[in-house]
Amino acid sequence: MAYTDKLRVVYGDYTLGVHGEGFDYIFSYAQGGLESIVKNGYEWLYRCPKPAFWRALTDNDRGSKFHIKSGSWLSADMFIDCRGIQVIMDGEEQKPYAPDNNSFGGDIFADEIIVKYTYETISNPSTTVLVTYMVDASGKIRVDVHYNGAKGLPELPVFGMRFIMPIKEYGGTLLPDSEEGVLQGMEMYASGKIHPLHVDYETRNQQIIQKCEKLFQE
Repeated sequence: MAYTDKLRVVYGDYTLGVHGEGFDYIFSYAQGGLESIVKNGYEWLYRCPKPAFWRALTDNDRGSKFHIKSGSWLSADMFIDCRGIQVIMDGEEQKPYAPDNNSFGGDIFADEIIVKYTYETISNPSTTVLVTYMVDASGKIRVDVHYNGAKGLPELPVFGMRFIMPIKEYGGTLLPDSEEGVLQGMEMYASGKIHPLHVDYETRNQQIIQKCEKLFQE
């Protein structure tokens, strides 16, 4: 179909589809998150983004027994419960679940869609995180994340959102991560496609970020 300058919204039993020229997004009720981002025919999500509370340990962490004091955040990071979903279309809250959404006989068009997910941690005491996705008619997605916290929780190792993307990238590192990675890294280094080793990780990360930004600007 020919797209207008509005979002095409499709209400499903367990998903909310948001579509436009060159992009298709799926918000899942069952999985509790943004399940799919398709931009120009390419899928950019491997798993639903979820709040992150844990990071890799350092020697200082082990020496101070930080992983013992704050280890409960590891389980909170691995297992988190989505307790509520709210859908707002053009400023009006919707009833996204069946049978209420059966009143929509076909495609719905909107200027803006907001989907809010409320997560509850399995920490003791528990706390909540509110993740808000705002999609405008151009397909841009704004993500706001609010951590509420609770008195009595241990020190938080890290807080953010974890986006797992199905991208196979070779950083060109000469570290023996794998035979394939080493060989391709050496070839890229010899051909001048990457920068010297001491800035390789930072440089490659910047290249990946620039690649993503360019894709979503097209």
